[in-house]
Amino acid sequence: MNLFSRIPDRFFSILSSPLKEFYSDILFLIYDEYSISAMGVKREDCVRIITSYIEEVESDSLDTELMEDIGEAAQSPRDRASMVLRKLEDTGWIEIETFTDYTQYVNLTDYAIKILDVLKKIRDGYEEEFQGYVFDTYNNLYSEGADKHPDIILEKVYDSTYSLINNLKSLYSNIKTYTERILEEKEASEVLSSHFIDYKSEVIDKSYHRLKTSDNVSKYRVRILRKISDWERNNKLLDRIAKGMVERERYKSIDDAKEGIIKTLNFIQEGYRDMGRLMEEIDKRNAQYTRASLNQVRHALYSNRDTRGQLAEVLAWLSGYIKGNDVNFKDPPPEEIDAIHSIYSQGYIDDSSLYKPRKTIRAPQFEVIEGFELDEALKNEKVISIKEKMQKSLTRDRVNAFVMDVLKERASIRASEMDIKSVEDFIRLIYIFAFSQSKRVGYRVDRLDERVEGEMFSFPEAVIRRK
Repeated sequence: MNLFSRIPDRFFSILSSPLKEFYSDILFLIYDEYSISAMGVKREDCVRIITSYIEEVESDSLDTELMEDIGEAAQSPRDRASMVLRKLEDTGWIEIETFTDYTQYVNLTDYAIKILDVLKKIRDGYEEEFQGYVFDTYNNLYSEGADKHPDIILEKVYDSTYSLINNLKSLYSNIKTYTERILEEKEASEVLSSHFIDYKSEVIDKSYHRLKTSDNVSKYRVRILRKISDWERNNKLLDRIAKGMVERERYKSIDDAKEGIIKTLNFIQEGYRDMGRLMEEIDKRNAQYTRASLNQVRHALYSNRDTRGQLAEVLAWLSGYIKGNDVNFKDPPPEEIDAIHSIYSQGYIDDSSLYKPRKTIRAPQFEVIEGFELDEALKNEKVISIKEKMQKSLTRDRVNAFVMDVLKERASIRASEMDIKSVEDFIRLIYIFAFSQSKRVGYRVDRLDERVEGEMFSFPEAVIRRK
C-alpha cells in the first residue's frame, strides 16, 4: 500500500516550511496535553495553549511569516492561534469533533500520534534500555503464557528482538554521528565539552555503559537460543502456533502460518547469534571516536608549538588552498605559514657531521653442491604417501561436501545419528563442529544440553542444519 494513501499529501508540508520550528513546538504542546486527556483536548484549550505560545515568541517576522503561510491577516494572537489550528486540521495532523452539547474537541489523527511519539523521542534524545528487551524475551519464552498462548508470545518475542537489534544499530550510527561532529571542532574547549558532556551523557551513560554492564545482552542469550531451538523442533507446538495465528487472522492458511513461523524463529535465532558481532562493531566504533577525540585535542593544544603542530598547520593551509583556489605552488606562501618553518640547505660536510657514508655491500659467495641421484622406488613411495595424506586431509570444502551428502534431502540431522565408530569418524565430527562457524559452508551446528556416550567416544549432542 502506498504511504500517501494513508497520510494526506500535505501532511509533512508544515515541517518543511520556514515555520517548521514554530509548528513542531505547537504540535508537541498539543501532543503533551492530548497524552493526559481521556477524550481529546477541548478546542478552547488548544486555542489558549497556542495563544500563550505565540505571545511568548511574538515578533514581527513571525507575524509576517504566519500571514504568508496561512494567507490571511489576523489582528490578535487568539485569531492567529485559530488560524494555526485550522492549518493543522487542513494538513491532516488533527481532527475536530463536535459533541451533542456543541463542545468541540481536538483529537490527533492515529498516524500523527505515532509520528509525534517518534519525533519526541528523537528531540529528547530518548534511549531504550537494552536489558528490557532481552529480559522481556526471556521472561515471555519461559512464562506460563508460552504454554497457553504460544502464538501471542512468539509475536511479542519477535517485536522485542526486532526493537533490540534496531536500537543496537541506532547506537552504532549515533557513535558515528558524534565522531563526525567532533572532527569539525577546532578549539580544545569545544572538543572536551563535546566529549565529556555531550557524548558521555548522551551515549556513554545512557547506552554504551549499560550495554557493557547491567544491560549486557549476553546474560540471557544462550537460554533464549536454546528455547527457540526447542520450539523449532516441536512439531506439535508449531501446529498450535499456526492454528492460533490463523484464528487471529494473522495468516490465511495453516501452511502460510507455518512458513511465517519458521521465518520468525530463524530471524530471532540469527538476531541473537549475530548480536556478538554487532556489539564488537559498536566497541570498534567507540574506540574510533575516542581516538578521534584525543587527536583533535592534541591538534588543538599543540598547533604551532612543536614540529607536529607546525606540520598540521601547513597541511591544513594546503588543504584549504587546494579546495578554494587554482593551485600554483610557485607562488610564495602567506607570511603566517612562511614564518612557521626555517628550513635551509646544508652546504658542506665536515668531521663533526652526523652524516654516515654508505658502505659498499659485497655480493654473497655461494658454494656449488654436487648433485645426487634419488632412488626411483623411494621417490614413488614418497609421492604415493603424500597423495594419500592429501586425500585424507579434512579441508573445509570436503567437510561441507560430506555433511551435504549425509543430509541428502533432510533439513537437519543429530550428531548421534552419524554413526561415530572410528577415530577418523570422531576427528571428522570435530572438524564439522569447527567449520560450522564459516560463512562458506552450507550448514550450521546448534549444540544441545546433552552428551552422547558411545563405545569409544563421548561428545556433546548437536543438531546439524542446512543454512
